[in-house]
Amino acid sequence: MTDSSRSILIVDDDPLVLRTIDVSLRRHGFRTVSVPSPQAAREALDAQEFDAVVADLNLPLGDGRTFAAALKEESSRPVVLVTGTTDFREVTRMLGSAAPDAMIAKPFAPSQIIAAVERVLAARHDTTEDNVIACEIAQGMARALEMHERESTAHALRTALWTQLLAQEAGLDPTACFWAALGALVHDVGKIGVPEEILNKPGSLGQGEWEVMKRHPDHGAALLDVVPRLARAKEVVLHHHECWNGTGYPDGLARDAIPIAARVFAIVDAYDSMTSDRPYRRCVSHAEASARIGRGAGVQFDPRLVDVFLAIPAARWLGVRDVVKAGASITCAVGACVVAQREGQGSGANGAAETKRSK
Repeated sequence: MTDSSRSILIVDDDPLVLRTIDVSLRRHGFRTVSVPSPQAAREALDAQEFDAVVADLNLPLGDGRTFAAALKEESSRPVVLVTGTTDFREVTRMLGSAAPDAMIAKPFAPSQIIAAVERVLAARHDTTEDNVIACEIAQGMARALEMHERESTAHALRTALWTQLLAQEAGLDPTACFWAALGALVHDVGKIGVPEEILNKPGSLGQGEWEVMKRHPDHGAALLDVVPRLARAKEVVLHHHECWNGTGYPDGLARDAIPIAARVFAIVDAYDSMTSDRPYRRCVSHAEASARIGRGAGVQFDPRLVDVFLAIPAARWLGVRDVVKAGASITCAVGACVVAQREGQGSGANGAAETKRSK
């Protein structure tokens, strides 16, 4: 049974749905308060603290979308949205940075509500031990990919460290930095579903090969769907090829609709690609790569994050490459991420465009 000290606010204007959710959660040990409107929900939130909110996306007396966005903006309290649509990507695009922690489609089984609430509460209360386990799973995925694509482990390690560095300098909170870095570590795991002859082809890809390559974010997201501990790394895996101007893939997201972790990683990924040798071209210098990223501001990259990137001394970027070249392991990178989350401090080089063909 669930710890009965945890309380859930339920918001739905359909009395039958409201009662179904209420009874299901109570039987599973939660304390619940059920209300029919956003106004009543706000009164309940003012009166007491809740561990999570389950709300209908379409609510009377105030748009459910606005209500959900306000909930996410006001606190880190998990939000589970119940919606009549099964196009969750469309809902996520619609809500942007206010996307919920979980979504349930109507009609639903009570077990789905219970599972969603337990999942978001468990994610909220992650311990360092939980994150170490997540890191270990991510390490395994990254190493598995190297059996399929040459040089992928070094690339994953460098980008994890650099993503942590850039996220910290951009002002993301320690937990967000941790998950951005972990997402970087497994960002290309979906390439396991791409044939080796395409991944390791020394020349340019044909149009058909390119279309196969472009499916790797979806493959990666599908893999993470069956690994709940890595759920919060999914936004980097799925959206790291989106562009600020909306011309990226797989969803053509633009500007702030692209998750912040994916926007951070996009800069890092391009930087590593440009400063690393490829079978089909030689690398460029840090200065040249930085200049190209600067020219990509407002087109491929978030302009504010580009400014943050350009303000970081070159030595900090080059130091990461030196650490990895000296034989640092993935454990070094993810260990630093755990320290950053636990202590809330940066770890620098030791802790933590022309884009690569896979773009």
